[in-house]
Amino acid sequence: MIVLQIVTEKPQHYNFTPGQATEISINKNGWKNEKRPFTFTCLPDNDVLEFTIKTYPLHKGVTNELLVLKKDNVLILHDVFGAIAYKGEGLFIAGGAGVTPFICIIRYLQSKMKQGTTNSSLPTKRQYIKRGKKYLIKQYPEWPGQNILKLNPNVRLHTVIMHGKKDKICSFDLAEQMKIEISNSYIVTFEKSGHSMFLEETKKFNAALIKFALP
Repeated sequence: MIVLQIVTEKPQHYNFTPGQATEISINKNGWKNEKRPFTFTCLPDNDVLEFTIKTYPLHKGVTNELLVLKKDNVLILHDVFGAIAYKGEGLFIAGGAGVTPFICIIRYLQSKMKQGTTNSSLPTKRQYIKRGKKYLIKQYPEWPGQNILKLNPNVRLHTVIMHGKKDKICSFDLAEQMKIEISNSYIVTFEKSGHSMFLEETKKFNAALIKFALP
């Protein structure tokens, strides 16, 4: 896996809220109808659009094609969608969505603090750094363009790796590799599932999550 950062022009009157996404296709023969969902990682008031995308070069699909885009290639943006949003203090569970919606939300909170907002629902600067800013934005600025699997040995927290045996996007051997490299981890295997085990084996997923999260 390689993390790709794409910065592109922002169409006039194109609006979104932190946490939302759009479908993107590539304006090239054979790729125009291959739409894939990606989350905005820039702020809504930025002059450009930014996407931080996990790519899979071995699969020869859309994300692999994104890796070979040139400066003047054109992306096709579709409607904005998504219900993930900041609603006050709580716990993010990125089931299927990944971390990207929360990058935008955290950047949004950071911008509000710089503006001196007094909204009591926003965390203080000290709380904010503790919850995520330092980890997502400061600690690993080299993410774009790098193989993120190299970060696995840095994970020290107790970790559960939930993976579908039939996953064609992230092959199961990646879960096994993570298990080896993350010392305090274990795997929950979903034999009947692909990439969306939380939809395909919902009861088992919920039970595994509760078992992991509760003492």
